[in-house]
Amino acid sequence: MHCNILLTILTASSLAAATLSPATSNTQGKCPATYNCSATKVSKAIQAAECSHNTRTSTTQTFAVFVTDHQYDESHGAPYGTCSAYTCTAPTTAQMTDVDADCWTFFWR
Repeated sequence: MHCNILLTILTASSLAAATLSPATSNTQGKCPATYNCSATKVSKAIQAAECSHNTRTSTTQTFAVFVTDHQYDESHGAPYGTCSAYTCTAPTTAQMTDVDADCWTFFWR
């Protein structure tokens, strides 16, 4: 019985996809105008805090883009949305745009 519990705990912990590592900076209301690569991992219906405080990739995550999904505006813990995590070179300030107020970019440097 104890072996089954231990196996369950070890299996569950190995399935965790996020690692606590808060972003070092962010640009609320701004997203990259162009991307240097495709997203390594996309997570839907998660809180902005999850996107900004947990890396979502197995290699070094450089930035993540969170876009608010307003269908969850009344949900406890809002805002919720889509978090796209990237491992390529992060965009420069000049490559950011403020076209979308629902967009939030987090950086790990």
